[in-house]
Amino acid sequence: MKQITQAKIRNLAIIAHVDHGKTTLVDGMLKQSGIFHEKQVVEERVLDSGELERERGITIMAKNTAIFYNGYKLNIVDTPGHADFGGEVERIVQMVDGVLLLVDAFEGPMPQTRFVLKKALDAELVPIVVINKIDRPHARPEEVLDEILELFIDLDASDQQLDFPVVYADARKGIAYLDQKAWGEDSGKSGNQVGGEARGETSAQGEASEAGEQASVHANCETGGQASAQTQGQASAKASGQTRGESTAQASKNGGQASVHANCETGELNGNGQAGGQVQGSSVQATGQASAQTSCETDGHKDASLKPLFDLIIQNIPAPKGDPDAPLQLGVSMIDYDPYLGRQAVGRIQRGCIHNKQDVAVLGSDEQIQHSRLSSLYVFDGLKKVPVENACAGEIVVAAGLDDINAGCTIADPEHPESLRFVHIDEPTVSIAFLVNKSPFAGREGTYVTSRKLSERLFREAESDVSLRIKETDSPDQFLVAGRGELHLSILIEKMRREGYEFEVSQPQVIQREIDGVKHEPVEDLIVEVPEEYVGIVMERLGSRRSEMINMEKKKDGTVRLEFYVPTRGLFGFRAELMTETRGTAVMYHSFHHYSPYCGEIHGRSRGSLVAWENGVTTAFGLENAQERGEMFVGAGVSVYQGMVVGENSRPSDLAINVCKKKRLTNMRSSTADIAVKLTPPREMSLEQSLEFIAADELLEITPKSLRMRKK
Repeated sequence: MKQITQAKIRNLAIIAHVDHGKTTLVDGMLKQSGIFHEKQVVEERVLDSGELERERGITIMAKNTAIFYNGYKLNIVDTPGHADFGGEVERIVQMVDGVLLLVDAFEGPMPQTRFVLKKALDAELVPIVVINKIDRPHARPEEVLDEILELFIDLDASDQQLDFPVVYADARKGIAYLDQKAWGEDSGKSGNQVGGEARGETSAQGEASEAGEQASVHANCETGGQASAQTQGQASAKASGQTRGESTAQASKNGGQASVHANCETGELNGNGQAGGQVQGSSVQATGQASAQTSCETDGHKDASLKPLFDLIIQNIPAPKGDPDAPLQLGVSMIDYDPYLGRQAVGRIQRGCIHNKQDVAVLGSDEQIQHSRLSSLYVFDGLKKVPVENACAGEIVVAAGLDDINAGCTIADPEHPESLRFVHIDEPTVSIAFLVNKSPFAGREGTYVTSRKLSERLFREAESDVSLRIKETDSPDQFLVAGRGELHLSILIEKMRREGYEFEVSQPQVIQREIDGVKHEPVEDLIVEVPEEYVGIVMERLGSRRSEMINMEKKKDGTVRLEFYVPTRGLFGFRAELMTETRGTAVMYHSFHHYSPYCGEIHGRSRGSLVAWENGVTTAFGLENAQERGEMFVGAGVSVYQGMVVGENSRPSDLAINVCKKKRLTNMRSSTADIAVKLTPPREMSLEQSLEFIAADELLEITPKSLRMRKK
């Protein structure tokens, strides 16, 4: 692999609120850099390689990739948008020199935009603002730009950071403009550069010559397409097609012929001598002896691509600093795992050079030194890791063979073992107790069921997830796991479940702090977007959860955007209640904002549980009677045990019911005895919904096949 000089390297991260298009933008950058073969089929969001990431459409773990553009190497880190995975953002800031801040052109800055941007500004990174999804209906790029500037000012950005460049983009189409007016004039254009798309009206011009005669051909394809061909000599012809974009025109002079065929469906343009360029919606073939030249303006500009963004990155983000002749110092930001190579340390070389098979010193947060040797060394090239013999300051590398290394460690020269400043990671705000499963169905469905296996898996996760905290308790069968939010912990639970682990978890609890002798609790910044008719009920429900309204704004599409400060514990179970009250029309986002003095008591859910009376299998007869008492979580033919939560009571108290009750045989029969029992379909409870539902005296049983709630 060709060695890249330090001046030709650019290290950057892409940060944004969830679902604003980070991973999609990386897709476009990869495609336009020529990483993929011309005919290679590439999935969307190619960096979201994890099964859970693809299912949920979110980024959970930060990912590295590298792109080569005009002799420069761009090392790009795609980061999660959820604040629950903010530890991923915090630990990569030391790897990069700049950030691309993506903001949706309609939604504008969101709570987690503030969170990730604050981390970048605190690290003195150079920002480039990308206003994405510019083609969305009701897009308001000028207002969004003003909101972004206000956000920078609120976060105490420096004068240099406030002077940020702006790009207007449509990441899905792979196009970007430096001027929003240019976008408006082109009305969502795209062209024939790699990754560009062209639609609608197509204009193609070709020139051909034969025996000294010249012909000029102009083909214009629209719906019900037309094409005309004119020679500079004596003949001209026009033809119009009856269907979308198919027309042929022929003209001849002195035995010389020029033929044009326009097909507005295929998207290829060829001449005798191959005059290229691809457009979606037009194909022109010209036969002659000379050349054909193409100009494509198909609902877009011929130069529409991500080139303006690439150029801005090279111009604005500085080359990495660091003396390549100084002793080695490499900060480990991420830990990857390979089944053949074991643990792999990913990080940026701050100074010096590193060599394959080199002896190194590893320094942890406790400053203890461990000596080890690299087994292999890699750098990123597209989506691949490419083995190299050495790398120097500024490069992001992958070092294998260091078994005991963790995120935050420093790899240094054994003769000059100097540690880098340890990056501060925000403390967790929510905790859940993980317990060995002790339900009557314990051990039936799981592969790993013992406390030893549970302990090993949890502590192994904590090694790679720097924002996770694992604490042993007085009981050997129980562990306290603290994370950045319910989503953070539920993703861990789901990963373990899919790996074959069986265990139980408790109701989530907030982690309180004592500051100056006063009890404080975490407070979230909550944004709810809801149709206007539901504003009253949303404010009423949040009022009972000790919330404080910060802002209220009516949007162009008729929805109302409400912003609140609400205690973290006030959000437990709120999402399900919100969806019910607004008939599924509301959208909510929240992220940790600050610690505040204890806000007072918040009442839990207003309804109790329906609890199974005995062990057995549910019957239609038993469920028919039970569903009159509330909403059921189980259907007929499901195995249950005594104490298992099988539904939600319509009243505040818990109620024990017999869902296994059978219809007894007697010698008395009515005329309606054999009428089929009609059951209401049970409510399917997801992992997140179950965690929100369980009360303080209940547990959630997790197995690879089932989720069961039960009383302690």
